[in-house]
Amino acid sequence: MQKNLSMKINRTSAITYFVMVVLFASIKVLLGFGVLDGIGEIGKELLGAFIQIGIMLLLSIGVMCITLKQKPLEVLRYYGFKKISWKGVVLSVLIGIVIYILNVFLSSFFNMFLGMLGYTFPEGEGMSAYPVWLLIVNLIFTAVLPAICEETAHRGMLLNGLSSARSRSKAIILSSLMFGLLHCNITQFFYATLIGLFLGYITSVIDNIYPAMIMHFMNNALSVFMGYSRFHGLGAEYLFTYAETFVANNAILGFMFIIILCVLLAFLLKLLTKILFKTTILKQLNGLNNKVLVSMEKFDYMQDLESIKNYGETFRPNQMQDFARFKSLYYSYGKEFGFTSKIKMVVGEEQTPVKDKVATAFYVTSLIILSALTIFSFVWNVLGV
Repeated sequence: MQKNLSMKINRTSAITYFVMVVLFASIKVLLGFGVLDGIGEIGKELLGAFIQIGIMLLLSIGVMCITLKQKPLEVLRYYGFKKISWKGVVLSVLIGIVIYILNVFLSSFFNMFLGMLGYTFPEGEGMSAYPVWLLIVNLIFTAVLPAICEETAHRGMLLNGLSSARSRSKAIILSSLMFGLLHCNITQFFYATLIGLFLGYITSVIDNIYPAMIMHFMNNALSVFMGYSRFHGLGAEYLFTYAETFVANNAILGFMFIIILCVLLAFLLKLLTKILFKTTILKQLNGLNNKVLVSMEKFDYMQDLESIKNYGETFRPNQMQDFARFKSLYYSYGKEFGFTSKIKMVVGEEQTPVKDKVATAFYVTSLIILSALTIFSFVWNVLGV
């Protein structure tokens, strides 16, 4: 490991994300101008899968493996791919549902504001049929792949890369902003950035990326299912449709309704997040610390017996020896718990790195490109071009 590993991670993350943005933006522009219309709908779906798997997932893992000379498993552990209990999964699902409901109402309010500015919301093409197999395909391409690939790129590589040279709060804000802008759509930018802030906070506090993936999946999957329900008249979307109609026809009461509902949902979100924290990171820490301390006590006991047998008195190592043994045990058992990362431990031991102007330049350039595409898509729509 290099001495200034944190700066190396920061620069690698910045350059890799810039490459992602350039590739993603180029494909978006080509699609927008109809250059790729010849590949057909199936080709566009495969292109979307390439963006998710090839650019978002494999590039963010592969480049870091090569740069840090680490195995993929170690990089994934550094990104936050760690074991999670079934309670953590259930809580993440529930939080994902709450996020979706909040997303629906906050987006309705934001979209109403965009409509006042002259933004026209595109209507989806009518479907003659919506079989179950198509629902499954949509879930894979719209929920499963984005949850895995986009979270790996943003809450895995980008968040950790930014955190290695900045405060955690700044890293969460910047990674969330880029996550929102990456959608290159003004309507998605609003709620994607808000969701990104929450997912970044969850990942940072719990030090585990799986809850963010599950919540991301639930938000997207529920959106897909609501479309399926609306087509087949299953009724799952009626509550949202009624609420949206009420808000549209009763501006003042609708605004008050959204505020009250959001406050209640925010309180529920805080409660579920607190429980998730207790059942994941605290439980893991307690289990890991207990195992390390028991092992140290057992070692001290056997060492005392051997010392009394040979010298007639107990022998105690100095504090530095104790700390070195604790650190070794902590990392060894931490791997069993899926908790520790060799990369993160080295980064944590380093002093605060000097700001890297090269990395900053790549981050800023990525931000400018994504902002330009998002603003351009908004102006293009308003002007009716």
